[in-house]
Amino acid sequence: VIETLFTKMTAVPVFMGIQENKQALELREYIESLGIDLELEDDPKTSSVVLKVAQNFGPCLEKASESEAEAVLNSLLSFVPSFSLEDVEKVIASLRDQISSVITEFRLKLLYNIYFVLDMMNGIDSLRLEIWTNILSASCRLGIQPRIPWNLKQLVSTLAAGNIDKAKAKEAYRALHRTLRHFKKQEASEAQVALLRMYSSSDEAAAAAGDAEQCIIDVIEDPEALILDHLLALAPVDALKGSLVYNVGLRADEWGLESVWGA
Repeated sequence: VIETLFTKMTAVPVFMGIQENKQALELREYIESLGIDLELEDDPKTSSVVLKVAQNFGPCLEKASESEAEAVLNSLLSFVPSFSLEDVEKVIASLRDQISSVITEFRLKLLYNIYFVLDMMNGIDSLRLEIWTNILSASCRLGIQPRIPWNLKQLVSTLAAGNIDKAKAKEAYRALHRTLRHFKKQEASEAQVALLRMYSSSDEAAAAAGDAEQCIIDVIEDPEALILDHLLALAPVDALKGSLVYNVGLRADEWGLESVWGA
């Protein structure tokens, strides 16, 4: 079993006096001892070993104990800071997909391990945001409040600082909204409105129907959560005119409810 030493403040794995190629060899030997065939050549590059192990981390999770699986993950993460951005993305994407396929408290802990390593690296804002999104989604499903910043200000700051793909930004807003709503935070409706503001063209507005409907439902449930004078001006909400959920919000006062539109 690979031995690691964790710093008290950051919990980042540190390997003491072990060369990378030897560390990779030990990692390969351990994985293959579990009966997992990595299909590697006799003398592979370190990056090839790390990527192959990352791609087979799912079987490792099934066959190894939790402590051993975490040690393998931390071993993999110790290589990441010295890899090219392309290799980092491949390794992290493989790990993320396999860890997130099943949601448990242990797997959430593994996502945190990945996040804390990425949080100390530069030029990977988009990748770090993906893990942040996964953590929020897993935390919400498990009913555990996240141990990382998860407010609207934090997300807006992250998006402003990095070159983030629009689709990934929308997923982050959705995850934040679901988490805030689950834990009954007042920012939930604000996060949903911030998401709706990302849709600009009429085509995007039509595609945003699900997000717009959720926003109206939130407001119907809690009319005081947000000042809604500007809500009708949002293209995705306007695109819902004539729909059932829009009409319910518009005519709520006729049924003895407070109209969310103030009509």
